[in-house]
Amino acid sequence: GWLFYASTQVNARNSIFRDIPALNAYLTRCQSVLQQGQPHNDILLYWPVSDLWMSGGKRELVLSLGVVPFAALGILDDVKREGYVASGMRLRAPDGSVVMETPTPPGDPAPIDSSGGIMRPALHAIMQRLTRDAGVTITLGVSPTGFLDEADGVTVRLSDGSSRTVDLVVAADGIFSQTRQLLFPEAAAPMFTGQGCWRIVADRPATVDRAEIWVGG
Repeated sequence: GWLFYASTQVNARNSIFRDIPALNAYLTRCQSVLQQGQPHNDILLYWPVSDLWMSGGKRELVLSLGVVPFAALGILDDVKREGYVASGMRLRAPDGSVVMETPTPPGDPAPIDSSGGIMRPALHAIMQRLTRDAGVTITLGVSPTGFLDEADGVTVRLSDGSSRTVDLVVAADGIFSQTRQLLFPEAAAPMFTGQGCWRIVADRPATVDRAEIWVGG
């Protein structure tokens, strides 16, 4: 159809329609708590090593319809150097004809007006450097085996037999999260919804000077 494949249609025909208010309320509560203070915490980030430290092999592209987070982290110049960032958007019909093209702002576009893409290993290398430069303590080869919520923080038991008490635990371990299974063992497992997406990585032609979306079919 004529809908962008990665969009979410929030209407009564969508299976998650009735749950959206609860999801939005949850996000509101989390943001309200986070915004009440200044970030000065001892944080344990659980991010599987295979995701964080890969430096080659799989050629997977990270697409971003906005580069504001990269600018906020101070790595936008690195992303521009290792990937491709441009401004504007072009819509094409199935036959390749241009349906719509947004004008580009003059001069150097602001991050809010830009989008782009970068290879996942390149982005991981940038984030690895940023993490080390921030003085974060990095421990490889371990995973959490249990959590104890205490008055002065969270004690995390690790697979090597050690434990660590921190202010905040961030578990970025994906849809089949081991952390979720530990904390909520009765929670329903992820289920395939029937929707799939095919992606390929190819060299960018010189004519592709901005984000392009082909609609229809």
